Amino acid sequence: MAGKYTDIVDIVAPSNAVAGEEVPVTVRVKN
Repeated sequence: MAGKYTDIVDIVAPSNAVAGEEVPVTVRVKN
């Protein structure tokens, strides 16, 4: 659920990401 002041418009994660594995995640937010 997005915060009151932040709308998450896109979440990009590596396609080879494995659950529980630390991977770089890019989150773009609308300001």
